[in-house]
Amino acid sequence: MNADEKAIALGNLYDHVQRVAVRMNGRASRDVEHLALPAAMRAEPRGENVGTVCVAMPNGVEVEFCPTVPLSSGNALSVRAKRIYRGQPKSDYTFVFGPSGWTRGADPVSDDDIRSCLTPDGPIPA
Repeated sequence: MNADEKAIALGNLYDHVQRVAVRMNGRASRDVEHLALPAAMRAEPRGENVGTVCVAMPNGVEVEFCPTVPLSSGNALSVRAKRIYRGQPKSDYTFVFGPSGWTRGADPVSDDDIRSCLTPDGPIPA
């Protein structure tokens, strides 16, 4: 999977997150973050800008969805949802893109998965 294909898959996940957040009366906005490649992967420092989605929910939960590594790195694509509730870090949530699309564990990502990520209690165990 090349970087362009990863960008399309990432956009599809972010669209899904935004739709669910808006239905829950949340605000979702896209942004860009600079991700560096881990030093063990490159002799010289290098990184790239990647798209993110930041969600603010009326219940006080804030979630930033961001790829775990730059899109030009390797063949895999995963996104970490960094969760904060009233200033306190909560458990992270990970989505992985594979041959069957976006998954959480072995199951396809559903609206329920995203909704649980946007609540204080967080993800239901996979």
